[in-house]
Amino acid sequence: MNGSYNVAQTYIDNNGSVTFTTPNVTTGSLNESSGYGNFGSDNLTLNSLSLSGGTLTGSGTLTVTGQTLWSGGGMSGTGVTDMQGGLSLDFNNGQNVFLDTRTLKNEATATVTDNNYTLYVSDGAGNRQRGGATWDFQNDASIQQQAAP
Repeated sequence: MNGSYNVAQTYIDNNGSVTFTTPNVTTGSLNESSGYGNFGSDNLTLNSLSLSGGTLTGSGTLTVTGQTLWSGGGMSGTGVTDMQGGLSLDFNNGQNVFLDTRTLKNEATATVTDNNYTLYVSDGAGNRQRGGATWDFQNDASIQQQAAP
């Protein structure tokens, strides 16, 4: 998608590929269930994000002002995902998730639910915590430094 992109509603990417090529993109919500969302070096601001499959990537900053729900798929690229409204890692669908190279910036509470699933972190990916932000593990899920399966 090229040019100005400002959508107040939800954008859904199911099993497709979308590349945003505008300097700044603002949209209401993004639901990514499969496919590949590439934001290049652009910045994207969302009201909410639901990532249940597929991959979000790019070297720009993805800012989520509301809740982020991450239950499958992954994030990659050299950019930053700035979660201002909190993160819920919910593995109820039986999928592990991966973070490859990208930096997560947690500015609220990251809550990890369900058991026996893993967040795989690889290739220098990391987490930056804002003062007062927390990670709340409510189970035996884990974070492991290694290549994504």
